[in-house]
Amino acid sequence: ALSLVVGRDRLAPLVAGSGVDPAIDPSGAALAFHVSEERGRRALRAGGDGFRYDGESGSRTPAELAAEIIEEPGSWSAAALTRPLVQDLVFPTCAYVGGWGELAYHAQLAVLRDHCDVPQTPFVPRVSCTLVDDEARGSLEKLGTDLREVLAARGEYDPQGDGDAPPVIAALRRTAEQAGQALRDHRAALSELEPALAANLKRTADQVRQLVEKVAGKAERVHANNSGKGMRHVRRVNNGLAPKGLPQERVLGPLGFTARYGRAWVDALYREMPPISSEHLAVHLVQEGADA
Repeated sequence: ALSLVVGRDRLAPLVAGSGVDPAIDPSGAALAFHVSEERGRRALRAGGDGFRYDGESGSRTPAELAAEIIEEPGSWSAAALTRPLVQDLVFPTCAYVGGWGELAYHAQLAVLRDHCDVPQTPFVPRVSCTLVDDEARGSLEKLGTDLREVLAARGEYDPQGDGDAPPVIAALRRTAEQAGQALRDHRAALSELEPALAANLKRTADQVRQLVEKVAGKAERVHANNSGKGMRHVRRVNNGLAPKGLPQERVLGPLGFTARYGRAWVDALYREMPPISSEHLAVHLVQEGADA
């Protein structure tokens, strides 16, 4: 657990301001799960003399935990942070293929890999692309903008600018950020009592921000519905190209696009795509027989 925290701290200055922060905070993260019919799946976290379950007053040392796992290997599973190491110890692994969020927490495993004498497995970013259909293309044209500008706005593209929205929406978001930060400021002190509580506090702060963001988002939609037909195109490009402010591929699956355009675009993309691609791709879909 200490190696994970050191790895996180070494990574932090390297990714500061990049928007690719470690997705999992190791200080209170689950490191393994015990599964039984009687009690279901229980998370084991760092604490006490080594590891303990949530709400447990006692703990077990690393050696004691290892003995428990050896005795019943089928009752244990690795958590997200430790799973890559378990996989690499069990299977011969040339490289791990994953998204940028996965890279963020794989990068913080370097110290633990050295500590456990596990090879530093190369990480290969998976293909990342945004699918642009006829309707999205038409809306981009109507708005006089391009795909790059919409994607950079991360679901908040607004050709009128922030000043056109009612001030209360921005005020709500500021209040949510301030409340979340106020809660996060107590993490260090709370961690001294129990590391798992600090992780729970972070989740609570995130939930507060998300709940207020839902209210702000609804207020924006009400405002947009009252702002004329042009906002229909704004909503279309935001919701279709960056839904929920996330990369399209994380929210919308390819099934809907394949149902409308067939699968020829999949085969064409496969033929043209380099073996390892670190760039985000834009794939423009057209109906068969239409001009590309």
